[in-house]
Amino acid sequence: ILARQRPVPFSIPARKVDIMAVIKDLYHKIVYYTDKKEKEHLLFSELLPAHAGKREKVYTFIPLLHLENEQRVETTQEQHFAEIKVKLKKAIH
Repeated sequence: ILARQRPVPFSIPARKVDIMAVIKDLYHKIVYYTDKKEKEHLLFSELLPAHAGKREKVYTFIPLLHLENEQRVETTQEQHFAEIKVKLKKAIH
């Protein structure tokens, strides 16, 4: 049966993203907006481009998770599907 099966054609997306550059850019964006707005935290939606779609949200959320894992930011969400608050963690010298 397997010999009669045709292989399923697929293609790997050509778009390549340097995830480390995206993480670095997001971190600098968080630092900039925290300083500019003189606020303790930012909202996840403030980090997104205007009229962001699913792809932009995912491409912002994944680097945010990485920054959380590195303990460079702290994220909180009061309830499911509520806005995510992003707080810059102070560097320990």
